[in-house]
Parts: sequence; C-alpha cells; structure tokens
Amino acid sequence: MLSRKFNFIILLVCVLFVSAIKSSSGDSPKILNLYVNSNIKNTYSSECGLSYANSCNNIVDAMKYFLEYIGEKGDKNLPLALFLEDGIYLGKDNYLSSGLGLNILLSTYKENSKKVVFDGTGINVNLFDYSIKDENTHPTTNTSLRLESIAFINFNSSDYYILSSKTVKNNNKMSTYFEFNSCLFYNCKNVRFSVNGESKDLNYILFDKTFFLNVDFPENPFSSPYYSTMISSSSFDKVSFEGSFISYEEGTNYVISDTTFTKVSYGTKIQNSSFIHSGPISIKKSSFSFISDPKISTPSYFLKLSKSNYSDVIENEFENFNGGFVEINNVVTTIRGNIISKVNAESTVIKVSNSDVYFRLNGFNFANNLNGVKLVDCTGSYLRFLNNSNNEIFESNTICKDCDLAFDSKEICHIQPSTTTSSTTTTGKDDRPNSSIDSKSVSYQLLIIILIVISLLNL
Repeated sequence: MLSRKFNFIILLVCVLFVSAIKSSSGDSPKILNLYVNSNIKNTYSSECGLSYANSCNNIVDAMKYFLEYIGEKGDKNLPLALFLEDGIYLGKDNYLSSGLGLNILLSTYKENSKKVVFDGTGINVNLFDYSIKDENTHPTTNTSLRLESIAFINFNSSDYYILSSKTVKNNNKMSTYFEFNSCLFYNCKNVRFSVNGESKDLNYILFDKTFFLNVDFPENPFSSPYYSTMISSSSFDKVSFEGSFISYEEGTNYVISDTTFTKVSYGTKIQNSSFIHSGPISIKKSSFSFISDPKISTPSYFLKLSKSNYSDVIENEFENFNGGFVEINNVVTTIRGNIISKVNAESTVIKVSNSDVYFRLNGFNFANNLNGVKLVDCTGSYLRFLNNSNNEIFESNTICKDCDLAFDSKEICHIQPSTTTSSTTTTGKDDRPNSSIDSKSVSYQLLIIILIVISLLNL
C-alpha cells in the first residue's frame, strides 16, 4: 500500500510537470526555461538564461533573475526548469536558497548526459535549502524540486546538507516533493539529507535510479520525520555509515525496493546501531550482501522494526552478516519470500515482542555451528512460521514467554484463553487460535483496513 500510493504521487507530479512544459508558449509561459553554462562567462546585468547563447553563468544568477521575473509578472506559482550544460558546477556558486513555494526542475541540457557535476569543494551553505527562514512569514503554496542525471562529488563537510527542508506545522497543508532521479554521489566523505514536514501524507522524498559509490554517511543521514521516503532501483556500493542507514523517527514511512547494498559498513562510530531501525517500512526485492556490522561482542539486530501498524519485508536477499537478523517490537508485519544466508548467528536471530508476525516461505542458511544458540525469542506475541526452510532448527532453539508460537502445524507454545471458551488447535494456516490474544489480532486487522481506506480517500 505504501509503495502503491507513492507511485501514484510520483506519476501525478510528473504528469503535471510535463504538461506544464508542453503548454509553454507566447508571452505567458506555463513554465520558464532557463539555461546555465558554467564553462563561459557571459556579461549581463540581471537577465540571463532565456537562450542558450545568453546562458546564466551559475545557478545563483539564474535564480536571481527568475525571482525578478516572477515578481514582474506577478506569477509566483510559475514553475522553473534549469537546463545545465556539461561541466563542473562549484557548490559555492550553484545552490538554491529559500526554495519553499517554488517548483523547480534541474536537468541536463544534453539529453541523457552524465557530465553535469556538482562539486562540493569550498561550499559553506546547504546546497538545496528549503527551510523556513521566518516562521511568521512563510509560503502556503506547494513545493517541488526534481533533479535529473546530476552527479555530486567532494561533498565532505559536516557543516551543511545536500538537501535541507523544514516547514511549519499547520502551514495550510503545504506539501513538498523532492526527487533525485538517475543521480550519482561519488567520492564524498559527508553526505546527508534532512527534511522535516507536517505529515507523511503531504511530504515526499524519492531517490530513483540513484547511485552512491565510495560515500561516507554521518549519523542519521536520511533524516525525514513526517515524510514518506522512497528509495527505488538504486545502489549503495562501498559506503559506510557512522550509525544506522535508517534511524527511527516519529511520523515516517519508508519504501525500499529493487535496491542493492554491497560492501557496506555501519555502526562505525555508534556501535549499538542496527542497519535499519524504522517504524512503518516496506522492503521489497532488494539485496544486502557483505555487510560489516559494528565490531562489538553482541552486534545489534540487522533490522529493527518498531511501533508500526503494518510493515513488510518481502522477496529480499540478505547475505554475509553477523548477529541477529530482526528485532520486532509492537508491529504487525509479514516477512515473506526472503533468502537469509551465510549468517554468523552467535546470539538470537529473531526477537519478537508484543507483535503479530508471519514468517512465510523464507530460506535460512547459517554459516556457523548453532550449539547453544537460541534462534527465536518470542514474548507476548502471535508468531507463525509457515513453509520456511530449516523450520526444525528453529523449533529446537526457541525461547517462548507468554507467546503463541507455531511452526507450520506444530505448536510450540500457546497462550491460554482468558475466558471459558474452548481453544482451537493451530493448523499452520493464518487462523489465530481462539484465545485471549484474539481481540488483539482483530483490532490490528480492523486498524489496517481503516488505514487503507483513509489512504485511498486521501488519494
């Protein structure tokens, strides 16, 4: 549901933007196209970029002229498209400031070019700053920023963000949409994004077909409270995280799909980190291999899911990591069709508390001897393992505390009913036994149905 709604929003934004571009004509354009070329030094007073020959020398000049233009025309909602010629764009002259209320596209002048490069050397401001400067005066119109086929190198300072956005609560429902499409981050020592919105139903950030290579990330690099964040068809290769890749924050939704993580290290400075610690999240058809976790005696769980009405982890590959696979607390979730292999399990692999969880059709493979290792620790939860490989290994290595746990049709532990009604034998299907935990399951299911209906109505 999360990814479905996100795809609808992306499609809507793209259609509106393309329609605006195609409608541009005459003295009243539906969108203003400006050209920027960092390789030349044109001379102009203020007007620039209306033609390729009279390109603006940098983005700061282009934005200055754009703001003058919309001021004269009285059209503050006019979208802007900046087309960049191949070249190096130093961040100190090519940044966006106070972009709230504007709709901007940054793209290459030459179609499908991979040679437009933002260089962070010497920058001393946020590259794309969309934060409220004065909370007493702020825009109420919607905001969007889309970047296409842009490369980023040498962003090494901890004093600024690639993208920073913070809006005011109850800001007349102003929505924000940020997208990095087919972008590359390469050889950077400090890459981070920080967006803080009003509601995850109004604020979105998307990384699509975007690649991170030889990049170091500080603590909480993708901070996005009250945002919906999607990472799709992207790649993280030879990267490191001081703490977690995703850190838990209130009011977030995450969707990770068709994305690869290879030769990744995390918890390099914050050693009790999980690779992903999230509330509502959907992880689908992605791969995680050769992951280096914090070098401590008992590594944290690779995934940590907390306080979510529904999360899912579906059809992924997890390979070569140490410690626990997943810790689940106060979550309704399905973990299905994953391959979890070459795990060095020296402590509990799956820990579940106060949750409703189904493990279905997963393949588990362990790289070490499991003597004495308790693989499953279940407390106060409803937990089902259905048609997984190596179920028999888990059956004999389980800790069960006030838990309703079964492997296929074999019941391991069962919470006794709180009333005089008779309990039903577990069959290995999704049917919950008639016990004191029944009402909890029904409540979760009703809550999920209500949330889905609300989301559809919001669309």
